[in-house]
Amino acid sequence: EGSVRIQFGTNERGAVAHVAFSPPLADRPLAECQVLADFAGRVRISAAERYGLRIEARRPDPAARPMSIDVAFSAQVKAAQIAAA
Repeated sequence: EGSVRIQFGTNERGAVAHVAFSPPLADRPLAECQVLADFAGRVRISAAERYGLRIEARRPDPAARPMSIDVAFSAQVKAAQIAAA
């Protein structure tokens, strides 16, 4: 579990954050994310791999000025996957 700040530049509708796992997990995780404040847009995990996550944020309109949002995430490997490793 953790959180990451995603930065939008002026006139940007989309932004991405990458979260690295060190050491890598035993297998691909089940991952979730959620915005920690008001945000008129969509946030999703577009890639969940043993070595990390890619979290994408998309606004309905371009940002008038630089802004950032804080996103919480969790990633876990199923217990059966851990035991098999």
